[in-house]
Amino acid sequence: MGNNTILLLKAGFHREFALKTLFRKGFEVIIIDSPFSRELAYADYPYITSDISNPQKLFELAVSIYKTRNYSGVFTTTDSCIITLGMLSDYFELNYFSEKTARMLVNKLEVRKYLKAIGADNTAFFEINSLSDLEKRSVALSYPFILKPTDRSAGKGVVVIRSEEELKEAYDYVRGFSKSSPLIAEEFIDGEEYCIEAIVCNGVCYTLDISKKKVTNSRYCIELTDITPAPLSNEWKEAIEAYIKDTVSELEISNGILHIEFKLNGSGQPRIIEINPRPAGGNLIEAIYDLKGLNVYDYAFDLAMKREIHVNKLKGQISQPIEKFALFNSFISPTGSGIISNIRGIDKAAGKFENDHEKLILFYGKGDYLPAPETNGEARGSIYLLDSDFDNIVKRSEEIENSLEYQFE
Repeated sequence: MGNNTILLLKAGFHREFALKTLFRKGFEVIIIDSPFSRELAYADYPYITSDISNPQKLFELAVSIYKTRNYSGVFTTTDSCIITLGMLSDYFELNYFSEKTARMLVNKLEVRKYLKAIGADNTAFFEINSLSDLEKRSVALSYPFILKPTDRSAGKGVVVIRSEEELKEAYDYVRGFSKSSPLIAEEFIDGEEYCIEAIVCNGVCYTLDISKKKVTNSRYCIELTDITPAPLSNEWKEAIEAYIKDTVSELEISNGILHIEFKLNGSGQPRIIEINPRPAGGNLIEAIYDLKGLNVYDYAFDLAMKREIHVNKLKGQISQPIEKFALFNSFISPTGSGIISNIRGIDKAAGKFENDHEKLILFYGKGDYLPAPETNGEARGSIYLLDSDFDNIVKRSEEIENSLEYQFE
């Protein structure tokens, strides 16, 4: 290894900022993705596979590509490729994280076991392999409690169970997202939800910023809004960052990027939901750049390519004062379903924008079938805004969302 070529395992969705950074840095880009990926068009060397979610087959393809393309580093933005990234790190001695660590981090049950073992979290949880398991464990868990797949992320398949009558329907629903892996039932953590972005360089964790999340408080846990930075006092931020750094230091991660989701319980104690060794989705990475001038991908790609990181520069950018808020809203209105005959109000929505960074993206158009939302993948679109006033940025987002009118056939 030693050239300027990077391998991207699946380009992912909504990753324009990552691709722009790759091109600006002058990398030759290899992308392995499914036949339906539009991002393959941006690759210098595109490779198509139907086994993008099969870690072993993806690993074998990546190794065979190396024999002709001799790439210097590997990166992914998606959970489905984390295990393969760990396998390649072991095989090529890339010093990211091991296959063992990767397999633990993509499994919510194993993460819970690990956090309990190191004393970082005491959330009550149980492995669920059958409906009878769920019925038995529901006695030990107070209603409401959470049931979710162990091998999915971004709220996919997560359901809140509020009564005994909901057990069977909830089990069947969650099992549909995970056919062969165990499920996990865990206590419902009552509190605000947040996420933190971090860079790990030579085993040292540098926290970049904390964002506040809004998740639907209904049966399905659909992530809706991220606001950066989270409106927390400096004392709380320092306590959260210290807890995250201590927890990450126990993980066998040498170099890479982390997206960690957690809640603050009634005592202000962070309770980790998941640890993801990949960048955040949505516009969180771009938001950090717009607010601080810190391009997380610059550091993440350099780490992937085993280049030297200027730690003092990173620390300086992290400590930059922030004078605005960034909001990313994956909205789910309308919650009905049907064939879209028309969408009105787009011009009215555009009139709410106050700078060139702000944008509205619609995921569905005229003639498309709009499903009833149950996961983040069924959001209707996204809104990205910047504003110096917290209340105003929330208000503008609501006004833009409400100005859109969907008509169905």
